[in-house]
Amino acid sequence: MNVIELIGTADYTATGTFTRDNCGEDYEGTEVTFEHTATKTATGSSQEEADQLAQARAEQAAQEYVDENGQDYANTNGQCIQVVFKSTKSWKAKKSFTKECDP
Repeated sequence: MNVIELIGTADYTATGTFTRDNCGEDYEGTEVTFEHTATKTATGSSQEEADQLAQARAEQAAQEYVDENGQDYANTNGQCIQVVFKSTKSWKAKKSFTKECDP
């Protein structure tokens, strides 16, 4: 008896948001979006099984790639924005007011 294996193919795009974290003192990193699309194939005894397995593999591969490479992408492609003012002391303002009343 011959067993027929059917082939399934699936694409999946994973996305992540990362913040640049290698800026110098008095600078903050911007957020960047990183995405990756993976295409995977799989075989199964039914077309449904092959498609589901391919989809699961594509999702896993795309997410792993984003997780492993997203921060490096942010550190290379994100911007460093200078922090305009950073106070090391707190200040209190005082002012006196006088109100005149009509008799």
